[in-house]
Amino acid sequence: MELVKVHSLDFFNELSEHVILRIYSSKEVIKPSNWVENKEHYDYDLWYLHEGQIELRINEQVHVASEGDLVLLSPKVAYTASAQGVACIFTYVHFDF
Repeated sequence: MELVKVHSLDFFNELSEHVILRIYSSKEVIKPSNWVENKEHYDYDLWYLHEGQIELRINEQVHVASEGDLVLLSPKVAYTASAQGVACIFTYVHFDF
């Protein structure tokens, strides 16, 4: 799995006329500096990182998300996420098509 950096969210405007999303939950969360999470979701999970850094391990690959990054996790993909030395704040949205 490859990490893709997106520099503009204009694609949401283009998709909005063609795609219907079901949003299941959304929340801003604060995770402590020692936070570690091992999960696999049944739906898509979109994170926007407000502060801090998150290390993501997916299929033996390591990715680092920093302040201002968006992370999109596909359904049924197991991951391990952890804060990198300081607390992190991000907003998540669980959704499906």
